[in-house]
Amino acid sequence: MQLTNIILKSLRNKYSASNISFKLRMYTDYIAILFEKGLYAQAKKTLSKSKETAKENELYLALDNLAICEYRIAEKESNKEDIKQYIEETYPSSCQIEYHCIWGHYHYANGNKFETYHYRKKVLELIPFKPFVIKNG
Repeated sequence: MQLTNIILKSLRNKYSASNISFKLRMYTDYIAILFEKGLYAQAKKTLSKSKETAKENELYLALDNLAICEYRIAEKESNKEDIKQYIEETYPSSCQIEYHCIWGHYHYANGNKFETYHYRKKVLELIPFKPFVIKNG
């Protein structure tokens, strides 16, 4: 069994240099390992490299998988700016509206008026039509 594993590892290393899919899976494994060890900065660097590789080769399913990794890292770091950027880049404005509504309600329930205002204002900016603008007819 050990010999089989050694042979498979050797073959994987040989093909990973020439096959982009193998390389991306290897990057994803590295990201998972770094994430589990709490090394978020290194995970983000590896994630950035792998996203560039996936974009260059138009591997959109891999990009989707990497977006999930990116979200998990941002969530674990509790970096609200990275989460916001991820949502704005990944989802259409209709989903962003729901995101900002939820955060607005959250901050309202916690008594944070400034944050509540910020998120509710963003919802109004994202609405495709402006119901609050009165037209003179």
